Amino acid sequence: MPLFAVLFPHRNRLRENGVILTEAARVIRVSAMSAKHPPYVALVDEDFAITRMLRFLIERRLRVSTREFNRSVEALHLLPTDIANILLVICDLRMPEVDGLQVCRRLHESDPECPVILLTAYVSKEMEAEARRIGVHRVVQKPFVPDVFVEEIRHLVGERRRRWKAAERR
Repeated sequence: MPLFAVLFPHRNRLRENGVILTEAARVIRVSAMSAKHPPYVALVDEDFAITRMLRFLIERRLRVSTREFNRSVEALHLLPTDIANILLVICDLRMPEVDGLQVCRRLHESDPECPVILLTAYVSKEMEAEARRIGVHRVVQKPFVPDVFVEEIRHLVGERRRRWKAAERR
């Protein structure tokens, strides 16, 4: 099943599934499996301003691609299917549809080694213990110091890339 179609002008009429394309277009089908994009840091937060700020910090300072998810339900469904391209997930704890712990649980089922940073305004010992139990690497309280946060991201992304390279050598 195609993910999307790209239409290019073409002079001859073409048939596709027995139908003549009246627009005279050549269709190139691109499947989800063949769509290649670079590894990225996934940013999951319902607050658009937070994901934009994180995107700016990560792409400018670390030169790493990012992908924003402003709906936790979307992240819950899409991230596990693209786990092979995810360097790191930065996820807010409190979101309206699905909370950050549920997203982290689902990611951990897909890849227990995928690093996750959980953002929250309030950190309790119980919540932090639960987060660690399900595989969260770090719980960061908002507001955070950008320079310290970027260094933590740099460390986790570098560690993930080293693991990928070691796995390729085997």
